[in-house]
Amino acid sequence: MPNAPTIELPRHPDESARAYAARVEYVTMGAGRSLEKVRGHSGGKAGIPQRLNTLAEWSARYGWVESAAQYDREIALLTVQEAAEQHRADIADYRKRYGEMGRAMLSTAAKMLTKLNQSVATMEVGPGSLALIANATKTAADLEALALRIEQMLGDDERSSEQ
Repeated sequence: MPNAPTIELPRHPDESARAYAARVEYVTMGAGRSLEKVRGHSGGKAGIPQRLNTLAEWSARYGWVESAAQYDREIALLTVQEAAEQHRADIADYRKRYGEMGRAMLSTAAKMLTKLNQSVATMEVGPGSLALIANATKTAADLEALALRIEQMLGDDERSSEQ
C-alpha cells in the first residue's frame, strides 16, 4: 500500500512548541481522536503535558477541532486523488497489455490463415481449423477494440450525431 499522504500543519504565531506538538498529535490521530488519547499516547513526548485542563485550554485557543476537520478534508482529498491517479495508471497498463495481446494473437491468426491458404489444395481442411482461425481472429479484434476503447468512441460518435 502506498504511503499515506501527509499535510504540513502550520504553527500559530503565538503557539509554543509544546502546544504545537500536542496539536499535531491530536490532529494526526485520525478518527476517534480525543484529548484523553493525546494525553495517553504522548507519554510525555515532546513535552506534551499530561493535564487534561492544559490540553483543553490549548485545544480551544489554537482551534484543534477546526485544524483536525481541515486536516481530515485535505487527507481525504489527497487520498481520492492518489486513488484516481493509480486507477488511471492501472487502466493504461491494462489497455497496453491487452492491445499487445490482441496484436500478437491477430498476427498468429493471420499466419495460420496464410499457412492454411498455401496448403488448402494438398490437405483436408476440417471445420475445426477454420473455427480455430475464426475464433483467434475475433478474439484478437475484440482485445484490440477493448484496448483502443472502440466501444466508447462509437458511443461518443452516436451521442454527438444525435445532437
